[in-house]
Amino acid sequence: MCIMANYFKTKLRNALWKAQHFTRAVKKNLKDRDRSLVKARNRRKTVLDYGPINIFVDPTNVCNLKCPMCPTGAGLTKSEKGFLDHAVLIKVVSELKHTPKTFGLWLAGEPLLHPQIDGLIRICAQHGIKATLHTNATKLTPEMSEKIINAGLYEISFSFDGRTVQEYEMLRTGADFSKVVDNICAFLRMKQKRCSPLPRATVQNIEAYEKGRHNRRPLYEKRELLEEKFRDLPVDEFKTILAHAWSGVMDGTEYVSPSHCKGKRWVCDVPYRDLTFNWKGEAVTCCGDLDNANILGDIKKENLYEIWNNANFQRFRAAMHRDEIEKFALCKDCERIWADPHPLDYELRLEMLRYKLRV
Repeated sequence: MCIMANYFKTKLRNALWKAQHFTRAVKKNLKDRDRSLVKARNRRKTVLDYGPINIFVDPTNVCNLKCPMCPTGAGLTKSEKGFLDHAVLIKVVSELKHTPKTFGLWLAGEPLLHPQIDGLIRICAQHGIKATLHTNATKLTPEMSEKIINAGLYEISFSFDGRTVQEYEMLRTGADFSKVVDNICAFLRMKQKRCSPLPRATVQNIEAYEKGRHNRRPLYEKRELLEEKFRDLPVDEFKTILAHAWSGVMDGTEYVSPSHCKGKRWVCDVPYRDLTFNWKGEAVTCCGDLDNANILGDIKKENLYEIWNNANFQRFRAAMHRDEIEKFALCKDCERIWADPHPLDYELRLEMLRYKLRV
């Protein structure tokens, strides 16, 4: 009996030591702004004493592809189409008093369709902002590549989906596989020729969901296929993700992983991290709100920091803590607020672990 008791005591002591060691490691690796986010969320604050960590401004909600796993491409967005005015972006960047971790010029459409996209990037660079683009690369001609690099682009992410030519053209309906590969390679060679680390380049691959297969293996084994296509070219990161349901909007659609809205809810970190503007300059809840379901402010009428802590944002954060998120369209069907996320959403699982450990 004593032997068994000692055995379980030892097991418990080791488990506690590992938990404490992990907690210390997570705390050590958290940056100051992440600490502020976690502290504010865990203390149920609705008025924040720091600025948005990530800012997204949409150049346009128009797209030239008909991707079946995207609300814009699938024709499910009904909001007015248009292009970002320079004055709106100038107001956003000129009011910034801190440097955001990410400043993304993308949201609901293809940013390279904006007729003055290089001008938007240049505005950011002139204000010391590191602008990032996320593009399908169909319009990334050599002339366009030179324009956006010269404008001062800090980072670019390419959407390059599927494992084969057939799967790519099925997921990226309207795109030509060979032409897109040539466009990306030409851009990377241009960067290589300049012997510059900038703009940083990421190749992101969205994999179509197949029931059963994704329960058995990780997505990362496909990175070798991506790396082979762009071997010896200056790609900084290869990223593979699973097509998701866009807060339930795409739920039940072929190729998209089903929503996992079950179990216990938790407090999403997006209201404490991101400030997202559509092409009109209206602040929406997050980068998943492609159809302006929740308007929280307007940069043309308010200061950026006033929007960040206005009454609408305060209600949004409070609703998370009070479990009243049904008041906000999209959020109530978003799998990221549930404590049982998709098994392959490793980043969200780590964030939830941090939340439980209160670090």
